Amino acid sequence: MQIFRMRGLGLAVILTALGTSGLLGCTRNGTALRVRDSAVRAPGPLSLTLEVPVVATIGQPVPLRLTLTNTGSDTVMIGLPGVESQRADFVVSKGGKEVWSKLRGSTMLDVLLTGPLVPGEATTFNAIWTQRDNHGNRVAAGAYTVQGFLNESLASHSAGGIVSAPVEIRIR
Repeated sequence: MQIFRMRGLGLAVILTALGTSGLLGCTRNGTALRVRDSAVRAPGPLSLTLEVPVVATIGQPVPLRLTLTNTGSDTVMIGLPGVESQRADFVVSKGGKEVWSKLRGSTMLDVLLTGPLVPGEATTFNAIWTQRDNHGNRVAAGAYTVQGFLNESLASHSAGGIVSAPVEIRIR
C-alpha cells in the first residue's frame, strides 16, 4: 500500500502500488503472450520499463504496461497527477506520426500527489489500446511504435516527466 499526500492540502490519498507480475506470464485464450519490454534509466535511482506484446491480432485489445521502479538504496519522493488516469500516457505511432494517445483530448487537472517510492518498490500503470486511432478509426496491420510517458514531476524535475524507450509491436 502506498500513501501519497496532496501537496499543500494535508490530505492523504491511498493508492495501491501494483506488483511487478503481470503481462509476462499472462495468457489470452490459452495462448501465452510474448512481451517485448524496454527499460530506460530515469532520474536518480529510478528505472522506467514499458511492456508491450511483440505481436497482436488485428482488432484485438493490446495491453500496455509502464512500471517505475526504485532501483537504488534510498527512498525517492515522486510526484504524480492527482487523477489516476492521467499519471501515464501511452503513445502509438507509425512512421514517426502519432496514431493514438491515451490522454489525447483529456483535460489535465493541476493537482500533484507526492509520496515515497522505497528501494526495490515499483508502481505500475496499465492501459489498453483498442487498435483505434485518435479519431476512432481501426488501424491497419503493420509495425507500430509504442512509447510510455510517466507524468512525474518531482524526481524528474521536469514538467515533461519521464519517457520510456520506444518498443515495436506488429499488428497482424
